[in-house]
Amino acid sequence: MQMTAMLLLVSPDFNVGKTLLISLVIGLIVAAIAVGSMASKLKSVAQRREANDYVTKGSLKMQVSRDNYLYKKTERRPRAQQSASQDSAPHGRPPAQK
Repeated sequence: MQMTAMLLLVSPDFNVGKTLLISLVIGLIVAAIAVGSMASKLKSVAQRREANDYVTKGSLKMQVSRDNYLYKKTERRPRAQQSASQDSAPHGRPPAQK
């Protein structure tokens, strides 16, 4: 109640909704300028599958090139054949029940 009385003393035409909307718009404009400024400084690059393009020639000398596996257990199971009438399940999830 005291806050309302103070606002009425300042200006009888004070509109909280309008003031809030104007403040929000000004904040969004300032944020857009800041983000745009930061984004313009980013250097765009294309993603590569191999690291050959990122290594300077002659800077990497590999003496041993092999993979060391910690576990060597391999299991082979036959895949279940899927008939054409069954729905395929995306991402390994079972198909939805109809």
